[in-house]
Amino acid sequence: MIEFAEKLRRVVGERIRQARESKGWTQDNLAEMMEIPDRQTISTIESGGRKVTAEEMVRFISTLGQSLAYFTDPDLVVEENRSEEHT
Repeated sequence: MIEFAEKLRRVVGERIRQARESKGWTQDNLAEMMEIPDRQTISTIESGGRKVTAEEMVRFISTLGQSLAYFTDPDLVVEENRSEEHT
């Protein structure tokens, strides 16, 4: 059970980082939008060192514009460097 929880924490953190970077935001930008006191908290979450509370997850979903499945489904294929440009 602990291994699953650690894996999920890493997946969530990595997906938060990917969503943040796809918007061109820094950790400071995201911390401010999320009303989190400092960038280090975002860094710790993104590295999988801190779990995200349910309330924080709702705010990440809203702020980053992604679904719950995007953040929590380890089998979901996501494009890391997705371009927002349309030709």
